[in-house]
Amino acid sequence: MVHSLSTQLEDHERRLARVQHIMEQLLAWRFGARRERMDDDRQLFLFAVEFEEQGGDIDALIEELILEVERKENPLLALEDEKPRKKKGHGRKPLPAALKRERIEYESSETERTCPK
Repeated sequence: MVHSLSTQLEDHERRLARVQHIMEQLLAWRFGARRERMDDDRQLFLFAVEFEEQGGDIDALIEELILEVERKENPLLALEDEKPRKKKGHGRKPLPAALKRERIEYESSETERTCPK
């Protein structure tokens, strides 16, 4: 039991050291001189570390990201996966359902219905 706990502690310490190192690099990238900045993939890596700590499945996330990149590179794949979208309406929005509706009809005489020339 003691051996198991010591290995868990070592794993946690290793992970903490790795996260601290990444944080130092990110702080240097964010606040450091321009020539010392690092690439944006490090930000994605930091997101993956936190995602994994929260119990997310990294392999599923990687597969999803790969599919997204493939869709961007090949528009035909994106069209196959998408459902038909409802066209965005234009003009007036419908009246609220809670608004009371009352139909009023007005009768006009025959002379009022004809158009004068």
